[in-house]
Amino acid sequence: MDDHALITCSTFAHMFGQYGRRRIMIQVFAPAAVLFGLGYWGKAAQPTERPQPYALDSAEVALLQEGDIILRRGSGVVSDMIAKLLDEEYDLSHCGIVVQRDSALYVIHAVSNNISEVDGMQVHRLAEFIRQSKQGSVVICRLRTTDDRSGIARDALKYLQQAVPFDHHFDLSDSSSFYCSELPWHIIRSRFGVDIFQGAAGQEHAHYRFANFMDPELFEIVLDHQKGKAPERPVPSRGF
Repeated sequence: MDDHALITCSTFAHMFGQYGRRRIMIQVFAPAAVLFGLGYWGKAAQPTERPQPYALDSAEVALLQEGDIILRRGSGVVSDMIAKLLDEEYDLSHCGIVVQRDSALYVIHAVSNNISEVDGMQVHRLAEFIRQSKQGSVVICRLRTTDDRSGIARDALKYLQQAVPFDHHFDLSDSSSFYCSELPWHIIRSRFGVDIFQGAAGQEHAHYRFANFMDPELFEIVLDHQKGKAPERPVPSRGF
């Protein structure tokens, strides 16, 4: 056999070998790919169950009174930073004050314009405030006093109407602006003469700690989704 014939045969053999291998691969893997595709699209076509939005039930809502302090853990990056910085027993990053308007419950709270379109005081329906919270994070506390706690809500509404800005300097000596926990601190101190931050004096980040609202001498925990305290009995909420 001459050199040309050898080259032609070896080239043909090489081509046949590659073709054969390709054919075998196609025969083996094509059905698997089809089956995989059918399985994938079959799964994709199946309806996925959406998680229920976070909410209080009717018995829990019935517990609330004006002037209650509602605390939550947000789900954003800033909330993560706050919770990590404070490193508290309760996983919290924000708080507000419960108010009632036209038989509906709302939350007045202070938020920075770094994470909100509005700087400072704003109001949201209770249901919306809960819905924006991390699932299972809400805790509601009530100041222990024989005086009318609804004054806390009235003062919060006053500051909302005044459009008080957010306290970006976190300065407790200046009441022209408030950060979130500074708002109830200032109102309770001004109205009842009680410094709820006093018990945490000397601790790192003392004036930011949400544990101040868990002091059993000053507050009653009305509802605790983090540790599982369920409502025991409904308490009529007070109007303005």
